[in-house]
Amino acid sequence: GRVDPRHHAEHLPPRRRVTNVPLYSPAFASDGGRVFAGLETAEILAVDVGTGEIAWRQTIPGAAWHSAPVAYFDAQWNRERVLAAGDDGTVSVYDLSGTRMGTRGVASGGLRTPVAGLGGFALASDTGEILHVAFADTPGTPTWTGRLVGPSSRSVDTIREQDLVVFGDETGRLYAYRLASGALVYRAKLCDRVTAGPIVGFVPQSFEANVWFGCQDGRLFAVSSAGAPRPVP
Repeated sequence: GRVDPRHHAEHLPPRRRVTNVPLYSPAFASDGGRVFAGLETAEILAVDVGTGEIAWRQTIPGAAWHSAPVAYFDAQWNRERVLAAGDDGTVSVYDLSGTRMGTRGVASGGLRTPVAGLGGFALASDTGEILHVAFADTPGTPTWTGRLVGPSSRSVDTIREQDLVVFGDETGRLYAYRLASGALVYRAKLCDRVTAGPIVGFVPQSFEANVWFGCQDGRLFAVSSAGAPRPVP
């Protein structure tokens, strides 16, 4: 039968309003104890998942902010960090207590939400720059760079089993590059403008990866690693 949610309200963590400006997709610490969120006011904050209390709040370099933070575990040094990519082309690394460990300018445009993979991050900008930066408390120079035809879409994702990182752009193109080297694997124009994604998901009980993304005309695409791009009905 139906369950009245009021009977279970005491088991839910408290709701808390942390800002009156848009929040970008949160990232969770590996132990699930904290969630990190980005604000359009160029702030990053850590929230205790159990209590809803704000553990810390910091302003990142740059002005407005249009990307989400990324939490990652650096296996080489056995430590967890949070990366924030700014609208001024800088990346900043924070420890879990909110201390900013280092900042470096890596692009001329505003950075989109990065993705962790192969010992570093893949990033793209609103001017079409793409790059890979190795894990470090003080970010170093990019290990490789490239360029899309148009400004990047909002996010980047990886197919790690195939050593690929995928990008979309505002000219409607989807790209795949080698994560290790930055070599272009394929580029295909599939719509007028990629506005959502790309994001990678795996077919149940299979190692086949699908790259999902949405376009400005309302179509949703799934690009299979084992077949041709196809629109989703």
